[in-house]
Amino acid sequence: MKKVIYVLVCFSIFISVVTVFGQENVVEDWRKWELKHDKKNIRRSDKMYTDTSESFITIPSDYSHIRDFDVARTPPTIDFGIVQGYEPWFLPITYQIDSRKGGLWEGYGDVTKGPDECFYFSIGDHRSYNGNAYIIRYDPEAKIHEIIVRLIDYFMDLLF
Repeated sequence: MKKVIYVLVCFSIFISVVTVFGQENVVEDWRKWELKHDKKNIRRSDKMYTDTSESFITIPSDYSHIRDFDVARTPPTIDFGIVQGYEPWFLPITYQIDSRKGGLWEGYGDVTKGPDECFYFSIGDHRSYNGNAYIIRYDPEAKIHEIIVRLIDYFMDLLF
């Protein structure tokens, strides 16, 4: 089982990048940005939120590409929240400053529904040293998510 998880996480490392801020003082930049923009205090909360909106299915007025697609008539209802418990909360430097120690947190984009009707997905960082990845389980009935695998723990078991 551990080998399967390792292969899945390694395979997903190549997908989806998030934005980083600043260069020299990334941690302080992130903290300032978070204080300024987290108006509802969700960043440090493990609460799941539910939302639905017509804007989810509204084509932006400035969309200029070919419209060779159908748009849903009913907006979806989504649950979302901020995964808690991963470390470090803020990565110390960006990849551009030091590709071995810098990095960014990523969501790898693949979500799988398990036989228990829960959803599984992964996040991780791109640091060469002290990097880590996590597999998270989301239970839509209970509306909770939890980290179920810390890849670094698996590797520590192999190394020591």
